[in-house]
Amino acid sequence: MRVAYLLPAGISVVDGESPHTIMTILGSCVSVCLWDRRGRGGGMNHYLLPRRGTGGQLSPRYGDVAIPALVRGLVARGSAPEDLRAKIFGGAHVVPGGDPSGKTLGAQNVEVALELLAADGVQILSDDVGGKRGRKLAFNPVDGTALVWRL
Repeated sequence: MRVAYLLPAGISVVDGESPHTIMTILGSCVSVCLWDRRGRGGGMNHYLLPRRGTGGQLSPRYGDVAIPALVRGLVARGSAPEDLRAKIFGGAHVVPGGDPSGKTLGAQNVEVALELLAADGVQILSDDVGGKRGRKLAFNPVDGTALVWRL
């Protein structure tokens, strides 16, 4: 089985005929893992910051860019948003600070994932988010299985 390593600001989308594992390492970053329940494929992103802000770069390093891009990539391969299933990982509190409301960067990253997936009608089946430890993630984008190791 092929293994692909996803770097920060990366997105990987595969069809249902390409079994392989996508791996990444997460701290305050978040990975949204999607797969099509009808077997049309799946994918994963790895973003660092929740939102790009006004006039910001259209880069997948931002959740509000990476999540729609992942959904679009699967829809382009024939998936319907209502057939997509999600798992969310990361969002640990490993970077000091946060916004004035007291939310950590990791919590903000998780929040944008929940918000955008709900807006697209994507069902979230599970998550492993928050805490103070990073994670190593291995995801099978065809059947949706995921393995997580705490670092």
